[in-house]
Amino acid sequence: SLYIPSFLTLKSSYYFGYPINQIIACIQSRFIIKCPDLYSIRIYSAYFGIQSNTNLNLCSASLSTSIQSDPGYCYNKNTYDFLVSTCNNKNTCPIIFNASNFIDSCSSFSNKQLLIQYQCLDSSTLNKINQCSIDTSIPLICPKLTDSTRQNEQFWCEPDTMSISCSAG
Repeated sequence: SLYIPSFLTLKSSYYFGYPINQIIACIQSRFIIKCPDLYSIRIYSAYFGIQSNTNLNLCSASLSTSIQSDPGYCYNKNTYDFLVSTCNNKNTCPIIFNASNFIDSCSSFSNKQLLIQYQCLDSSTLNKINQCSIDTSIPLICPKLTDSTRQNEQFWCEPDTMSISCSAG
């Protein structure tokens, strides 16, 4: 998923014959995504928040008593869209990773990180990839139940409040 990247492995680190690069940064970082001359950036996937399968616990140095424990899963999908609009098709993209540039969906939690996976592509390959449709669906974090009579599913978006209730018994 674009919004829920997996750690790169030797098998997954090449896509269309080009390596996928990975950056992990903590809040208040500054860095530059840069490709070689005649190559352009293509954001492959990204998130800002917490995902237990890709969190390296690098960004938890300043813990306070008001910070809750790691929820295992908390992120903002707008990070990907922001980075695509900011960096895609450019040769160089400076990033200032602060609260004004990235929406924090996990504000009461520590250990948030920015994870970016990107490629440097030549113009011909980039044009081919840009013609493909991108699956921007977000996979469910809970497995589907086989007994549909016992399953209730609803979706809420921030900042709406939600209420969960069960029938008597």
